[in-house]
Amino acid sequence: MKKLIFLLFILAFNFNASAQKNLHKKISDLQEKGYEYFVNKENNKAREIFEKVIELDNSNSYAYYNIALSYAKEDKEEKAIEIIDKALQVCTDDLDDFYRLKATCYSGLERFEEALPLFHKTLLLEESSYDENTHYNLGY
Repeated sequence: MKKLIFLLFILAFNFNASAQKNLHKKISDLQEKGYEYFVNKENNKAREIFEKVIELDNSNSYAYYNIALSYAKEDKEEKAIEIIDKALQVCTDDLDDFYRLKATCYSGLERFEEALPLFHKTLLLEESSYDENTHYNLGY
């Protein structure tokens, strides 16, 4: 009986590991495809792909960031901020990038009083002690 339970445990573990590997591959492929659309300035298609990534992994910072960035590049700062706020609720990676982008969006909307603390927060979160873009924006 112990051997049967052990065998079932091993089979379940292998099945789970295989499913995780397949999911990771699917997410990676979608991210690559979304990035290609983004580079080719096909923002709507890129956002659709990144939304699929979020359906598979609701805390995928790469997908959230690229969706927000695509809106920001279209001068839809309010929508970008909305996406960033969603990301900040579920993501734990790349927070400095989210705060920098959100601050940049606020700056684009001339809401500098809201941008300034976010640029400062970015500096506190960055791994390196110097970021030209953040310092430039703070100076601006």
